[in-house]
Parts: sequence; structure tokens; C-alpha cells
Amino acid sequence: MTNQNLSSSYIDYHVTNLQKCTSASLPHSRPVTFDRLRLMTSVSYIDVKNPDEFEKIEQPGKESLSLRYETTHPFHVWLHLNYDTGKAVMDFSGKTLLDDYPLLISTDTIQTCFENINRLCAFNIDIEAVLQDSTVVQCDVTSDVASTTPLRQLASSLMLKNNKKWCIAEKNDHLLAFQNTVSTKRRKMRLIVYDKWYDMDKAARAIFLNSVTDPDKMTEYFNDKIRFELKLNSVDRLRHCLKIESTSLFDVLYSQTDPIATVLDEVMEGNIYSSLRKQCPTMKSLLQLLLIAFCNYEATNVETVIRDYLPPKSSPTRQLEKFKPMLSELNKMQSFSIDSYSFDFLRSHLMSMLAACTVNDDTLTLNGIYKTNKNLSHENYYEPESL
Repeated sequence: MTNQNLSSSYIDYHVTNLQKCTSASLPHSRPVTFDRLRLMTSVSYIDVKNPDEFEKIEQPGKESLSLRYETTHPFHVWLHLNYDTGKAVMDFSGKTLLDDYPLLISTDTIQTCFENINRLCAFNIDIEAVLQDSTVVQCDVTSDVASTTPLRQLASSLMLKNNKKWCIAEKNDHLLAFQNTVSTKRRKMRLIVYDKWYDMDKAARAIFLNSVTDPDKMTEYFNDKIRFELKLNSVDRLRHCLKIESTSLFDVLYSQTDPIATVLDEVMEGNIYSSLRKQCPTMKSLLQLLLIAFCNYEATNVETVIRDYLPPKSSPTRQLEKFKPMLSELNKMQSFSIDSYSFDFLRSHLMSMLAACTVNDDTLTLNGIYKTNKNLSHENYYEPESL
């Protein structure tokens, strides 16, 4: 597929995402893409070419035999063959596409994945049989978008407290990871947003890059890409997030939902910025809030600061009266922190990255990201030293 076709395909995808943000009833025009799939199929569809490269797994006191295979050269593939149950489990990444890796795994590229595995691994797949008769048990739903804004600017500004459903599991200059706070393992999900170029630049990626036709071109493609990766590690989450009843390979690949945007919206749900903003409709009320936050939400601290700034012998009573309504409301919201403003800015920014894409010189760029929030634009939100 040419760069032009790839760009056009991504435009259709993200335009649909933008529409979906305004109307949940609109259909999703492009199937989801993946960077990892774990499939379960029949051992009869797998032909072992080089037995010496497989590890034999024998259980004490049992005659059953299993074989395990794993390789990272030039891409990661893991295979477990259980001849007792007749089941085969195979795990592979989008790097099995080699030169087509930017396309990720989809209905259009799944066969290429299997062909490259057959060509470079120690076993052969009956491609037609696996396509028709396999189920997905885990996957990483993935979307790459181009952004001229480094992820570190978002990561450095984000200072959040956990809300009821989601928390920040990890944060650094190149990665943000959100984890839902459920206790049931099968309902756990993890949404990771990270700098793909930084990930590709690691030494461990050298083996893969040396296996593609043009390593420089591959690295350049990911130079400005931010990757959104939703890890679904149970059949329960697959069905829930992809809105499918069966997790057959075809049903998963042809899912017409956008689980990343849906989960991202859920991650940002419940933050108190929206309700608080109704109480701060003017710049004056916003400045009052900033002073209260600076004073650690304590009325006595606010009074001390006001007294400091009033002329000698002036009474602070009238000035303090203006702060009482807001202090009263904030006292009712015990979990509030001024850092919640970062949450709303992050949400609007990330949702824009998923939706507001156009083509420029055959690559995706983002438009209008800094205008998603009129009062908290990029230019006046970040302190100079954080840029």
C-alpha cells in the first residue's frame, strides 16, 4: 500500500472518530487496528518445520506433551502446542508485517502476518484454516497519530489524583499509562499513550529495523507519531470493548467500534473540572479559585494573604465575604485539587489527537489541538520552563 493510500485510510478513520464524538449512532467506517494478537486455534493447523527450535514441556506423571516456541528475530512470535488438548496458542506483534508495520494488523494485513511467519519461523501455519477457525484471547488495539506536540509536554503537566474508576499507572516524559481500578482480573484494562519514535529508537529494536528494506524510512515514519494502545487481556474485555458476541478472528478484525476513544472518554469521566467551571464563569472567580488553591483551601490562610495586601487599619471582612461561597463549595468536594484542571486539558488534547487529523505531504498532522479549550489553551497553560 502506498503512503497516499495509507494516509487516506487514516483520514477516513479519524474523521469517523470525530463524528463519533458528536453522535454515538454514526457507524465506524474503518475496522480497528492492532499491534498484537493472541490466537487460539487447532494444533492440526500448525506444521513444525524445525523441531530442534521447540522446547519440550513434559508434566511429571503424565504422558501428555506440549511444545513451546519463541523468537524475537526479527520480530516476536510465541507459540504453544498442546497435543493433549489439541489446542495451539500463538502470540505475535504487528512487526510481523515488516515493511508494512505502519499499517498495523487489520483485515487487510492479517494474511501478510501469517505469510511472513511461515517464511521466517520454525513452523508453518495453514493460513486459510486459521483465518476461518481461530479465536482471539488477547489483543492490543492500536492507533498511531502524528503530532507536533511532544508527549513529554502532556506528561510533565499532568498531576492527577486517582478517580473512582481509573488511575495513572505510569507517567514519564515519553509515556502515560492509565489503569482501571477493578479488582477482577478479567475486567482489567490498560490504556497506554506513548512516543512511538522513542520506543523504536531503543537498541532492542535494531534487529527489527535491520530486517526491513529501508530502516531509515521506517524510523522516520514514526518520528512524530504518538501511539494509543489499549490492552485487552481477557475474552470478557474483548467482547465488551469491541462490542462483539464472538471473539473469532474475523469478528475481532471486523469490529466496527472505536474502543480507544470510548475508553479514553471513560478515563476522563467524573473529573470535577466541568462542574467547578460553572462556579467560575468569570476571570475574577477563577482568580479567586487560584488564590484559594495557593492557600491550600484553608480560609485562615486566605485571610492571612488578604490582610497582607490590604492597607493598614483596613478590615478584611468585606473581601473575605467574596470568598466564602467558593470555600463552602470546595469544602463539600473533599477530593478536589487544582490539578484537576490538568485532567480536563489532557482529555481535550488526547481526544483531539485521535480525531482532528488532516493530510500534509502524505503524512498525518493535527489541527486545532490548542483551541480545544478556550480558556486553557496550550499557550497560556504551560509555564515556560515546562516547554
